[in-house]
Formats: sequence, structure tokens, C-alpha cells
Amino acid sequence: CISSIACALLGCCLVVATDGNDHCVELATSIVDMACSEIKDIITPSTSRTVGGARFIGRSEIRVRKYWWGKDDLSILEEAEQPHYDIILCSDCVLPKLYPIDPLVKAIAALSGPESVTYVAYEQRYYSEFNPKIRFRELCEKNGLAVDVIPQSLHHPEYCVDDIELWTVCRAT
Repeated sequence: CISSIACALLGCCLVVATDGNDHCVELATSIVDMACSEIKDIITPSTSRTVGGARFIGRSEIRVRKYWWGKDDLSILEEAEQPHYDIILCSDCVLPKLYPIDPLVKAIAALSGPESVTYVAYEQRYYSEFNPKIRFRELCEKNGLAVDVIPQSLHHPEYCVDDIELWTVCRAT
């Protein structure tokens, strides 16, 4: 949710924040509502607002929706008003003990267009059945996606830790 607010502050036209858990969606909605209310006094006056149920931060519309990879249909693409999203952010999503990786990769492939970039924050965690990092890469390759690690030298020094990697996922060329 916070990254979605940051994207809106950075000027994305449309931001859709998603989670598969109803309670998380409710919490994210209240956080976005609060941000729209509080930020209006910090950035250009009167640019953050709620209009007819639509929430805006600056000129960016921000929406919160329930979306569960592999279970929900792709009606989430209707939000994009185009056949794909330009940028997809995933954090704490490659967790095979909690979520199967295959539906996540298939959702990234389905929601991505030829110029889309998905940014994944991956925390290395032990899983006895397989290496989640290797499995994610294999599934991406199988779904026509390429994964690149963003070198730690490009991370902000205050937020750089050894057990978290940042990846880009794009259509394979």
C-alpha cells in the first residue's frame, strides 16, 4: 500500500493496489483514504482528494482492489484501461510456504505487456522442498519472462541488506 502511495506521489496516472486478503484490502483502503486526506496539505494544495469514490493523490488516481493470483480472473486488467500494466510491484510474494509461486508468475505474465516491468523484492528464506529463487526463475522462463537481479550497488545504501534481492521481470526477447 505504501509503495502504491509513493507511485501516485511520483506521478503515475493510475495506481491499483491489490491484496488477496479482505482485511488487508480494507486496511489498505483506509490508509489510502488517510493519505489522500493528509497529503493534500503537503503537496500542491487541494490536489489530493476523493471524487465520487475515486481517490487522487496529485493527478494520480489510486484504487485498492482484492486480487488473488490464480483464483481471480483477469478483470483487474479492466482497471488498467489497456491490455496490460506498465509497472507491477511485488513484495513478500515469493513465499512457497504460504503462496504457490506458479500462479504469481502466471499473473505477472498475464498482466504484463511487451514494455511492462515488474519489480520483485525477494527475501531469501529456507524452504525444504525447493529453492524458491530458482523455481521462480524457471517458471518465469517457462512463461516467456526474463528475470534480472538489480545489483546491490544500485540499491540505496540505507535500505540495502544481504538477504533481500530486487529483481526486474520483463518479457523475454
